Amino acid sequence: MLIDIEKFVQQELPPNKRKPVHIALATALFSPINGVINSLNKYEYDSQFDLGTPGQVAVLEYILQSYIDGNIRVTDGTGSLIDFRVLIPSTLTVEQRGDVVRYIERYRLKSKRYEVVDSISWGGGNVPVTPLAWYYGPVVIDNGGGNFNIRYALNQSKSAQTILKFGSSVLFNNVREYQAQENVNYLVTSPGTYSIQVGDLIQYIEVSPALVTDKPAWLNKIAYTHDVDTLECTFYFDATEDVQSRIEAVSGAQPSGVWGDSNTWVDGGESQFAQPNYSELARYNPTVLGSGGIIRSREYYIYVRRTASPSVVFQKKFTTTSASHVYPPTDISLVDTVNLPACALSPTLGSIFQATETFMVGQFAASSVFRFNIRIKEGSTTVRNAEMVYEPLATDADRIEAAKPTKLIQFFNSDTFTFVYAALTAGSRTIEIEATSCKGTGISSKPFVIVGTPLAFETGYPKYTNAGGVNNILIRIKTAETQAVKVKNTATNAVLYDQNYAFTIGNSLTITPAVAGNYLVTVGALSYTLQVLDAGSGGAVVAKVLSHSLPYHIKITITGSDKNWRFYDVSNYPCPPGHKFRYRIAGENTLDVNQLDGYVYNSNSPVRILKGILKDGYNGLWDWADSNGITIHEDASPGFSYNNSIAQTSIIFIGGTYDGFVNPIPDTFDPAVGNVQYLDIAPAIQLPTDHAWIVQRGVYTIAQILAKGATHIPNGQLDWGNADYATVIPAQRDAGITYSDVPLNNVIWSMPRNESIPEQWVSNPPGQGWPFIYNLQVWPNGPLNEADSIGKANISPVVDHACHIGETEENWPAISSHWPMWGWFYTRCAERLTARFTNRGISWYMCHNYFHIGYPDMFYLGRLSASDQKAAYNRPVTDWPATGFQPGGTLAATNTIAHAVYLGAPDKESVMYDTVYLMGATKKYGKKSAIFAFLVHEWRPNNHQNVNYPDGTYYQSGKVPICPADTFNLGHLGHIHGNLTLEWGGASKSSHREIFAEYAQSPMFFPTGSTELAPMPHFGRSGYYPYTGLADIYNLGVKHFADLWKEVEGGTDAFLKYRLDGGAWITPSNTGMDEIIDAKDQRRGYVFSRRKSGKIAYYWLNQYGGGASHSIEIVSPVDPAVIWTGTVSSNMALSQIRNI
Repeated sequence: MLIDIEKFVQQELPPNKRKPVHIALATALFSPINGVINSLNKYEYDSQFDLGTPGQVAVLEYILQSYIDGNIRVTDGTGSLIDFRVLIPSTLTVEQRGDVVRYIERYRLKSKRYEVVDSISWGGGNVPVTPLAWYYGPVVIDNGGGNFNIRYALNQSKSAQTILKFGSSVLFNNVREYQAQENVNYLVTSPGTYSIQVGDLIQYIEVSPALVTDKPAWLNKIAYTHDVDTLECTFYFDATEDVQSRIEAVSGAQPSGVWGDSNTWVDGGESQFAQPNYSELARYNPTVLGSGGIIRSREYYIYVRRTASPSVVFQKKFTTTSASHVYPPTDISLVDTVNLPACALSPTLGSIFQATETFMVGQFAASSVFRFNIRIKEGSTTVRNAEMVYEPLATDADRIEAAKPTKLIQFFNSDTFTFVYAALTAGSRTIEIEATSCKGTGISSKPFVIVGTPLAFETGYPKYTNAGGVNNILIRIKTAETQAVKVKNTATNAVLYDQNYAFTIGNSLTITPAVAGNYLVTVGALSYTLQVLDAGSGGAVVAKVLSHSLPYHIKITITGSDKNWRFYDVSNYPCPPGHKFRYRIAGENTLDVNQLDGYVYNSNSPVRILKGILKDGYNGLWDWADSNGITIHEDASPGFSYNNSIAQTSIIFIGGTYDGFVNPIPDTFDPAVGNVQYLDIAPAIQLPTDHAWIVQRGVYTIAQILAKGATHIPNGQLDWGNADYATVIPAQRDAGITYSDVPLNNVIWSMPRNESIPEQWVSNPPGQGWPFIYNLQVWPNGPLNEADSIGKANISPVVDHACHIGETEENWPAISSHWPMWGWFYTRCAERLTARFTNRGISWYMCHNYFHIGYPDMFYLGRLSASDQKAAYNRPVTDWPATGFQPGGTLAATNTIAHAVYLGAPDKESVMYDTVYLMGATKKYGKKSAIFAFLVHEWRPNNHQNVNYPDGTYYQSGKVPICPADTFNLGHLGHIHGNLTLEWGGASKSSHREIFAEYAQSPMFFPTGSTELAPMPHFGRSGYYPYTGLADIYNLGVKHFADLWKEVEGGTDAFLKYRLDGGAWITPSNTGMDEIIDAKDQRRGYVFSRRKSGKIAYYWLNQYGGGASHSIEIVSPVDPAVIWTGTVSSNMALSQIRNI
């Protein structure tokens, strides 16, 4: 089946760009791919489709009519969103409807979008008649507290007479406007029969307190006791709220008594008499001993409701035991099979893959079962139990309850589960599973054994400490047992310790080595090589967490010291069978079935530890189909619980040094501040001429921002609140300190939108898609002629700003850059900008669009072979494929090209190689480069990141922060190879920060010191937003450029010769961007330099660096006898400046 391009485009677009027309425009850029239709026995149909002939619709309609139903019709779509519409009779079966979709997917062109529409009859030949029908409902929605919504939606937009009645009383009788598929709600409060009539449709609805037989989330357990030889019975409840109960005999005499009878709701408030593991109780005593109470061996209904929300009543049918005395309390199974349908396939346990003290991975078979009860038993006693839910949960309370660690059930696929529970000791037990959403055939059980904790080093051990000038090795294991221990120096083979040792939990064996070096530590079958540094070295560097995901998924512990760190993942998240964890650290992938255990990181550069789950046999977590033949792997990663696709922890190191390079991170940077701080902690900078640094204003004044070295302020953040803004704003613009902030074409061209007519996209010539379409609301006469284009340029607000970046090829006013009007327009704007700013010594930047659509393959590293890429790049610009930027092109008069850094899936490896290459191409065009950075991955906004509060941590669902090393690189190299940096939607220091409930997708709040979820207490109040530190690191990269590279601005560029670890010398090519092409092709690093007036600045970058350190030797381009040395690691650019 073909990939859904429209969904793919929607995922790749920035969040504020996902509008229907925008999606349609971007979708139109994807041309059909030949060869996707591969069925040989329908070759004649395929030929017509691939040729794009007018017979396509006829062929598709013929196929559907021939194979499925003769009344199917195919008609034109809306043009901008739907290319064709398939009309099917409403009498088609589910299987036939599925066949319709399968045939459409088999035969449609990749770029063609469609919808399938039901039609009940046909009139006027091929004209369908679609009747008014319920699209949804009507249904009753219980709001709690005795309030209900009657909710429904219609299948089409129209005005219709609507009548709502309660019995014979008319509650509403009027004409109402309906939008297709849009829900309508009526709030009602009285139980009874309602009717809703819309046009000719009528539906009767019964509103009554909901009687449920599925165990509700607020009720955990019910149990009872029977006194010896009496009819007195006491019921015990474990509930999250106060409850009331009522008892009713299925037949025969009804209970009656002092405390309760069949008609009385009894409060379960006697908590002072409650037994352990139950919250409260209710007693049923007979009025006269011997009659009226609870009879043994008889069927009863027990009804339970929340005292504060009595509109939902839980009903359970049970049979009392025949025993004379029931004590302690005996649980009543909360699985009700009375009113449930039969399960399609009752759940049956299969293999138990893994059973530990805290979790189990198992397999079961079931069909159409959405809720289960799972329990672990020791003999006949239930020691752990939980509800397994395989459907969306309705309320925050439900989600909080289901998310408790003791109730966590995570499905990896349809028949594999993980059960996380409170710790159990080693031993034999039984697991049971039982359906609760349908009537199963019984309880399925399986014996299993917890074997106990295997021999393992405690997290962070072995380790060494420096105390009083003495090196100590500390060894600790997770269990209390005696093991043979041996420690020896790997260089000298000197043995420091070799004997049995009785370990106790929480205590270390301490060994004092004589000298620094590497030591092999062996405990039983365990071994670990530990590096011991000289006494007193290190200790000044502090590792601090910038941001992190849910601790259920990843929980990083950091040990070690300066450039000798070790990372441990202690989350204990179970790896499903047939999968492995993939960690990505500093550009290096590691793959293991176990958690990260002691990854060595020999660097003080910022780092992100990314964690995914990869299916065996796959190479990438998120491969997607594209024109280069990458295979789509939708099942490559099952993701984590709570619908998270990925997990990450980002770390920064404060106070360290870089051997041979300069540390760019100030000692005053503190992520614990939880607020953007680079303007507070960094000294003022001054950028060279023709460099721009756009920052967000936040709490600062414009004067404060400019004093720090920023050059431009976004238009929307100027002094609009000033009472004299009509004078102040023009003065700020005239000073050349303002940035237009990506206006749309209606602003750029002063073309107001005509909203008196509907949005209408037309094509010139007819029948084409992008780039030949435009919206008549904005372009009523199509592209402008030369005189009108120049006239618009003479009044355009583009010239108001010394820095302009547009948003021209998206949204409702979009129009392609290939139209000649752009050339006339920009030529005149450039003349006006030159007159306004250049003559006063002010640099100006005019950029057509914040990203460029339509670059040919030569602009994307890896799409061509390295040799072809070099040959293409090194041709004259006039021989490059047309992009509009060449002399005579429609964009030739612009002087800036923006490179939007919107990273997709987090396994993107070479963003900086790609970006440096594009900046090189921009310079070859004779234009300036702008880095337009989006500091989260434009991919799957379902991953929880921390928001720290004084009273706890809230995890907000959103997009994954990009790697902090790449973030620094973008800011730093954006000025070394380019001219302008800004952050899309960038953050600045804020004094009033809030999280609103409507944007919070789950109640993921952990109070301080608690591992239990709780309701989020800070919605809609002044609080904190997710702070990742990336805005700070991005702008510290700009500062590092000003500190080191400003002195050599305008100098001679060269890639330098180097070698690592005394190996072979790498001699770079200095032709064009050959060295960047080779570095990516060979997956290695490179050294770039710029020299001027007796100074040279250079940087090392290896996007695949990983955590291991390497010695580097760099040859001076002036005197080959001079070699500079240092130590490199990680994927962050390391810079230095020297005298030559």
